[in-house]
Amino acid sequence: MSIALTLERYLDAKSVKYDVIAHEPTNSSIETAKTCRIPGDCLAKAVLLRDEVGYALAVLPASHHIRLAELRRQFGDDVSLASEHEVAELFQDCARGAIPAVGECYGLDVVVEGDAAPVTDADQLGRLAAAWAQKWDGRWQYEVSQDGFRHDVGTALVFAVRPAKVLAFTKGGFSHTRHRF
Repeated sequence: MSIALTLERYLDAKSVKYDVIAHEPTNSSIETAKTCRIPGDCLAKAVLLRDEVGYALAVLPASHHIRLAELRRQFGDDVSLASEHEVAELFQDCARGAIPAVGECYGLDVVVEGDAAPVTDADQLGRLAAAWAQKWDGRWQYEVSQDGFRHDVGTALVFAVRPAKVLAFTKGGFSHTRHRF
C-alpha cells in the first residue's frame, strides 16, 4: 500500500518527517501492524464515527477496538460506525477501508479546550527542546530555563493543555461533533 496523495501533500507542507512502509493490502490495522513488524499498540488506526450531527474521527492503537457501548454511554445512543460508503466519500483518495489518523487534511478541523498549566519540569522541557530543535534543523535557538525557554529577547513560557472538550468541525456538506472529557 502507498500513502494517499492528500495525506502526503499535507505532511510535506507541514515539514513532517515520516517513513512510508510499503506493504501488501491487509484486512485490518492489526494485520497491517503484523505485516510491517510493528507492535499493534504502536500503530495508530482511525475509525470514522457518526451521529445525528456529523462525523468524528476516533484514533486508537491498532491493537484496540472501539467500544460502541461505552461511546454511546458517553456521547449518546446515536453514535455508530460510519458506513463504508461514508468513509469512501470523505477519504476519496485512500485505499478501500484505509482511514488516515490525521483528519485535518480531509477537512476535519479540531479545537481543543481545557486547562493550561505551565510546564516547569526540567526533564519534560528538555525533551520538548530536543524535539523542536530537531524539527527546526538547528534554527531553534532557545535554552531550557526554570521558567520555560530562554532566548536573547526573553523567555517563552511553555504550557500543557489538559483537554476538557474537543470540537471537530468539517468543511463542506458535513457538520460538527463535540466531545467532553
